[in-house]
Amino acid sequence: MSTTLLKKIGASDILGQVAGVVREHMTVGQVIPAYSVAGVCNALETGVSSYGEWSRFIGDFNAINYVTGDSFRSEKTHIPKVLEAVLLRDLEDMKGTIKELQHSTVTKLTSEIEFAFKVDLKRLQDDDKGGVSYEYITTPLTQIKENDRISHLTAMLPPATKLTVIEAPAPEVKEVATPAPANTPKKAQSKK
Repeated sequence: MSTTLLKKIGASDILGQVAGVVREHMTVGQVIPAYSVAGVCNALETGVSSYGEWSRFIGDFNAINYVTGDSFRSEKTHIPKVLEAVLLRDLEDMKGTIKELQHSTVTKLTSEIEFAFKVDLKRLQDDDKGGVSYEYITTPLTQIKENDRISHLTAMLPPATKLTVIEAPAPEVKEVATPAPANTPKKAQSKK
């Protein structure tokens, strides 16, 4: 199955109209797996809209829609508020350079972090006006941790072994008797 590239990943980007999914696939009290997101974050974007303050995580993210089986990829993701609060707290000490944009602020992190979570939908009792009511149940799938880009590659390497050097046996030294200097006759010196 192919992966759809998105401008950003959020509940409505993955599920479409969430109320429609709840109305079509769920009964009151039922909980279904909705989607999951996993990725590596290297920056944080914050801003204010007519709905209030928002945060968007920047990096590399994958998402899976469990209702349709579709998969998505994006450089940006919004995450449910309950998990967002935990991530923002954990990122406080990692904030680096800040860049002001027209309607938002981008903060580069001093280290990348990785995280994964899944979201279930629970259908609640519909309201008096016929509106569909539901809630998200968010479950972290990993500990939020600093990303070490090379560790997964290092894990594929064979284990290190110490090279055992086998020393050759010392050569056998034989003592050889050296003959004593022979007495050689002296040449007669001529007398002049």
